[in-house]
Amino acid sequence: MACSSAAAKFTVRKRPEVLVAPAAPTPRELKRLSDFDALDSLRIQIPSSSSTRGTSPWAARTPCGLYGRLLPKP
Repeated sequence: MACSSAAAKFTVRKRPEVLVAPAAPTPRELKRLSDFDALDSLRIQIPSSSSTRGTSPWAARTPCGLYGRLLPKP
């Protein structure tokens, strides 16, 4: 696959911030870490970003609204 030297062009639209409140009250309890949680190798964060074309069916939906509906509700 050939590598293109032209930079990708895309438009970024900044929208006002929206606070996403939890669907139910947050539990206020302390729990001990499991053996898996204590492993340093599992505490890796990988930065990522995603984008969609303006013509896709997902373009009309904001990420904030999508994530709010996708979060599990107890």
